[in-house]
Amino acid sequence: MVLLGIDWGARRTGLAVTDASWMLASPLAVIDTKKEMMKLSEIVQTSGARRIIMGVPFSLSTGEVKREWGGFSFFERLKPLVSCPFSWVDETGTTHESYTRLSVEGMRFKKKRESVDKVAASLILESFIQERKRRKNTVIAISGNLGTGKSFVARKLASLCNGFFLSADDISRSLTAPGAAGALAVRELFGESFFSPDGILDRKKLGEEVFSSPDKLNRLNNALHPLIRQTMTEMIQQKTESLIFAEIPLFAENKLYYLADFSLLTKSSADVIIARVKERDRRSVEEIHHILKQQAPPRDVESLFDCAVDTSHGWDSYKEEVEQFLNEIISYHREIMSKGM
Repeated sequence: MVLLGIDWGARRTGLAVTDASWMLASPLAVIDTKKEMMKLSEIVQTSGARRIIMGVPFSLSTGEVKREWGGFSFFERLKPLVSCPFSWVDETGTTHESYTRLSVEGMRFKKKRESVDKVAASLILESFIQERKRRKNTVIAISGNLGTGKSFVARKLASLCNGFFLSADDISRSLTAPGAAGALAVRELFGESFFSPDGILDRKKLGEEVFSSPDKLNRLNNALHPLIRQTMTEMIQQKTESLIFAEIPLFAENKLYYLADFSLLTKSSADVIIARVKERDRRSVEEIHHILKQQAPPRDVESLFDCAVDTSHGWDSYKEEVEQFLNEIISYHREIMSKGM
């Protein structure tokens, strides 16, 4: 499998490719970030790449990536133009190391500046290969709006291949258990009235409070989401040699693309969503609409996913599509395992 590495920059973007055995990562080209998107999509096709690897600048202090990082907008422009799935790897230090390598080669500064981006893309590929040889796992993000069956699909996929199911909502519940970090944060933000005498958070009452107020919802998300992402990332790192099916609400809205190697979107018609959620959660139609307003319509984000399925008519209506997607995932995971050390 040939990989294409991308070192995004606001002005210039460096590209590199591997051979099929991943033994060699070679600088390929530098493109104008703003003007040559179609050229890049052509390069992806002619290079024979079957996966794109993007470098992402994780903060050294928090391990987070700012949603405003320009590379996410670049990905959102490129993804609809190519059929390749994306993986992501920490790019911290690649530019500095590129200058160091080129200095050792005795290259003059002007020529060095022209080459540094594609050398950095090679380093991104090298980092990804080494990381995957160590982790030997594959992460599949399953996302979708409320009531579209993302949890069911994630569990179903995991059961079909003996994979590991990971739920952001389950993590949130553990973090808001009595005495946990998330519970302390919620208590500090909203007070004692949302907790029972024995310290159990009334999630339904809190939901009714925050979904009617964008400001309160943002405050809650800013407190809990970094804790959830940190916990999820740690669990992924620990589950080596595994297929991990992660149910991640707001995957596209929060630009969490870097957490996964594959992505699947579940969607359903509005009347099906309302019927499901009314029966399951005993929520009013007004509450459901409040929640859905915080989530992107499928038509706005579908092109950012590797697969999208309509679950309105039950498992049998989309089973074949999901199983075909699962075969692609398993094939890639076997290749990761075969290249492990």
